[in-house]
Amino acid sequence: MTATLERRCTCHSIRENSAGQSYSYHMLGVLCPSCESAIAEEQFQAEWDALEPAEQVRREIASRWDAACSRVRNMYHGSMEPPF
Repeated sequence: MTATLERRCTCHSIRENSAGQSYSYHMLGVLCPSCESAIAEEQFQAEWDALEPAEQVRREIASRWDAACSRVRNMYHGSMEPPF
């Protein structure tokens, strides 16, 4: 379900804020956005893998239905009522 992307960790990269102070995410005790994204993706994948196959199918169908409804609403953007 997931595609592995090459992510570049910037936790130890030195940055400068608007006041001219140098810092890194590591110095602040937080993860860089790339690392946070990788962890969130791994957590989502672990949760997905823990679901029963029937629940995976149900969630996939619900997600596709929501996306289709959103597209139809955007097509009509207030000029007309959607067909459902």
